[in-house]
Amino acid sequence: MKATVYFEYGAVQVTEKQVLDKIKEHWVAEGKKIKDIASLDVYYKSEEGMCYYIINGDVKGGFSIASLAE
Repeated sequence: MKATVYFEYGAVQVTEKQVLDKIKEHWVAEGKKIKDIASLDVYYKSEEGMCYYIINGDVKGGFSIASLAE
């Protein structure tokens, strides 16, 4: 089965892949390697249009869904 998950905020629609790619981009920008991600929790707050994440239980971050559509 192939599935695609979408996140929407107003007129903005992004895919799960776009969200995960942005998180990986943030991780790599901090000088870390993708292979070092052991766990990832992603939270989408639709009322804010924000995605928040926790990597390996302690590294936290977030970004606007709208920033992915630019």
